[in-house]
Amino acid sequence: MHSMHVSWLQRQLGYSRGWDESNTVSLGVYKDGLVGAVVYHDWTPEHGTMCMSAAAVGPWLDREVLYRMHEYPFTKADCQAIVLQVSENNDRMLRIAKAYGYELTRVPRLRGPDEAEVVCVLTKEAWAANRFTKAFLRKQ
Repeated sequence: MHSMHVSWLQRQLGYSRGWDESNTVSLGVYKDGLVGAVVYHDWTPEHGTMCMSAAAVGPWLDREVLYRMHEYPFTKADCQAIVLQVSENNDRMLRIAKAYGYELTRVPRLRGPDEAEVVCVLTKEAWAANRFTKAFLRKQ
């Protein structure tokens, strides 16, 4: 399934990053078929950081999915921070990231001469303290 998640995500994003089974881990979200995927990449264990990329084709980002997509880097890979890169034009994802506790930094021209990218960083402490994580864990 992993290679299917990676190739599906790359098609959704419109580019390939050289991700494969040897250098990534993935999470797929299924609701009558694959509707969303997350690929974890660029893990740097000596710094405790990891990047993640995600895409979807329909509603998929509920509280459980948010928890599960962050659970892997913080509890299984023992990361202290994760990085998500988002187009400055993706207002919905930027609103979600900010509400979830990510710190947002706009980097001009990172997606070409006419588009900035927003580097979103979430620390393990911010994840553990956010209201979404707390609400999910209370229901468990």
